[in-house]
Amino acid sequence: MPYLNTQTLAVGSKTFILSEFTALDRIRDLQYVAKSPTMEKPGAEATDQERMAYGVFMEELTLDQVAHSIALSLSHANENLEDQSVEALHEMVKDKWPNRSVNIAYDMIKELNMPEKSNPTTPSDNDDQEELTPEK
Repeated sequence: MPYLNTQTLAVGSKTFILSEFTALDRIRDLQYVAKSPTMEKPGAEATDQERMAYGVFMEELTLDQVAHSIALSLSHANENLEDQSVEALHEMVKDKWPNRSVNIAYDMIKELNMPEKSNPTTPSDNDDQEELTPEK
C-alpha cells in the first residue's frame, strides 16, 4: 500500500516487508487479542507444575498475539508469498520464523506504528501569520 511506511527484514535467506498498520488493522489486532483465551494466574498455593503450565500458556499466548500482529503487517506488501492471507502468514511466522526474528519484527512494527511527534522545527499553518504581541 503506497500510504504505509515500511521496513525490510531478513529472515534466513528470505526478505520480508513489514508495514505499519492501517486504522482497520489496528482494530482487527485489538479484536484478535480480545478473543484470546485466558487462564487464571496460579495462587501462592499452586504446585510447581501448575505454575509451569501457566508460564507455558502465557508464552504460547504471547507468541500467538505477536505473530498475528506480524501477519497483519506482512499482508500488505509481500507479493512474493504464495498465500498472503493473514491466517497463512500467522501460521508461517509461528511455525517457521526463529524466535529472534519474531522479536525483531515485533519491535519494528511497534516502531512503525508509533504516533509521529510534532516537530517544533516543522512550520505549522499558523507560522505564516504575524505573531500578535501586546504592542499590536
